[in-house]
Amino acid sequence: MATVQKTTMKRFNGTDWDPIHLATSGDITQAGESWQIMGQPIGAYAVGDTINATDSVTEILKKMTQTRIPATYTAPTLAFDVPTGNKGGNYEAGTSLSSTLRATFTKNDAGNLTNLKINNGTDDVVTGATTPQSYEYTGVLGDSPLTFTATAAYEAGEIKNDNLGDPSPNGQIKAGSISKTITFTPFRKYFYGADSTGSAAIADSAGIRALSGSSGKATKGTKFSISVPAGSTRCTIAYDKTVGTLAQVLYRESGNANITGQFTLSEVNVEGVGAYSAKAYNVYTILWAQPTAGAMTFDVTI
Repeated sequence: MATVQKTTMKRFNGTDWDPIHLATSGDITQAGESWQIMGQPIGAYAVGDTINATDSVTEILKKMTQTRIPATYTAPTLAFDVPTGNKGGNYEAGTSLSSTLRATFTKNDAGNLTNLKINNGTDDVVTGATTPQSYEYTGVLGDSPLTFTATAAYEAGEIKNDNLGDPSPNGQIKAGSISKTITFTPFRKYFYGADSTGSAAIADSAGIRALSGSSGKATKGTKFSISVPAGSTRCTIAYDKTVGTLAQVLYRESGNANITGQFTLSEVNVEGVGAYSAKAYNVYTILWAQPTAGAMTFDVTI
């Protein structure tokens, strides 16, 4: 149906012409009077809501026949990864690291990105208002964790409308920031093993590092097993001195006899990987005057 426009007609009253104003589409489709919802809710109308005289009849019917569904908002996200090079995680002290760190911001229903930075624990090494941001790191991991933090700051997002076209502010993404971290955590390996050539305790870093090495640090209560081949003359256990004294060594093939007392303690300064700064290690050694007749298994608890 065509829209009715405002127009004027005239009627002769016997003496003159009187104007007659016709209604527009708006006049025809408006409620015409105001009233308040009472008793119980109706559709999207709550008790106490007012229907105004100028409200569209179509909109009134829509609200009476639909339930209001609030708008949903999706929070912004920040991805912080290492696309190339050493990933975050545990590394032996002295490890040479080479990594590309990349921070990527996705706004979703937040406002615009205002700053995306990467911090190395002391300084902001990268900063900008675009995404992604990348940083190339190379260096040697010491005895302290190395942590990089990416932080994205953003403006408030827009208020969305609900299913009935009205503003739905609950859940609007306010201005704020989000952060993610990548950490490289150092550890000192512990070492162990048996050999058939030793006649004295190992007294140097290179000799200790030539033994089997762990994939993580020693802690109080760490457990592992040592396979001692037949013909061995020496068995060695070495770990960071700060962990404390050796708890026990059980000889599995001898009914789990406790042989801890057969090991003698010495101290050796042991380097990290790549000749990194040495630390004092407890070195426990058992020596046999004659090569062992058969294979043995030692279950160790630090």
